[in-house]
Amino acid sequence: MTATNKIKHVFTVEVELYHRVPLEALRDYIKDAVERWHGQYNPTEDVRFGSVKRATVQHVCTECDNLRRREMIDKIDVLDHGYVRLVDHMGDDLSIVRAARVSHNAAWRTGEDADKDVKLLTYLMKNNHSTPFEHVTLTFEVKAPIFVFRQWHRHRTWSFNEMSARYSELSEEFYLPDRDKLTTQSKDNKQGRTNTALPDVEVLTAIMRQSNEDAFAVYRMLLKHGVARELARTVLPVATYSSMFATVNLWNLLRFLKLRMHEHAQYEIRVYADAMFELVRQRVPHACAIWFEQTYGVEDCNGD
Repeated sequence: MTATNKIKHVFTVEVELYHRVPLEALRDYIKDAVERWHGQYNPTEDVRFGSVKRATVQHVCTECDNLRRREMIDKIDVLDHGYVRLVDHMGDDLSIVRAARVSHNAAWRTGEDADKDVKLLTYLMKNNHSTPFEHVTLTFEVKAPIFVFRQWHRHRTWSFNEMSARYSELSEEFYLPDRDKLTTQSKDNKQGRTNTALPDVEVLTAIMRQSNEDAFAVYRMLLKHGVARELARTVLPVATYSSMFATVNLWNLLRFLKLRMHEHAQYEIRVYADAMFELVRQRVPHACAIWFEQTYGVEDCNGD
């Protein structure tokens, strides 16, 4: 028996039979399976026989499905003008398990025993069996400062399409750090900052704001005088916001998160990594919980 799209509430169950059985017995079997996953069985039931030995039951709990959709978050605002939005995804926890079990010609067992499914996920993660996790793919829409994208694009396992300032004029949006984030340069870490506050932080913030505003004033002036967009953009700072679509499989996303959620990662990209983890663990809760525990040595208290 296999189950697809199992996010607790809405899924399709396919049963492959090895001999003929009465329809009522089949329904009892399905009922037991659904109650294990869902806790209740009050579906609109549609049983179809494609052959003597195959049946499909569509289980749709409308009340729970509506609740799930309300609870799921698709977009998280980040920094002062940015955000991360999960626009598309394929696969879930069961997709990983099913891909792993096909090696033993046992993909049909996926979904029969939730404990065994989680145990297999744990084994795969612990032993770095990466390819089953690659069967889950995710596409994000991201709005972030250009300097954040420059770090992000170093992860070459992603596919990126970024807004082009050759085709479009850029909006006057730039990143200004909060006062508590505008701190001194670390003397021990050449690429990092300290938590030491600057005494003149208000003045320095105003200077940064004015510098960005002046750059955009020059940008608009150049465009007004007919300078090509691809050249006018060269005066803009890396604090300027841009947008991109970014697609990645789950395994490479988790590798990205391990680096970019780390305390030594720059704060401005770390908050994007945190936001993506929040979005993704709604779709693959068991895989994310296992990854979190194995990476940080503690359970993900905010997970399911």
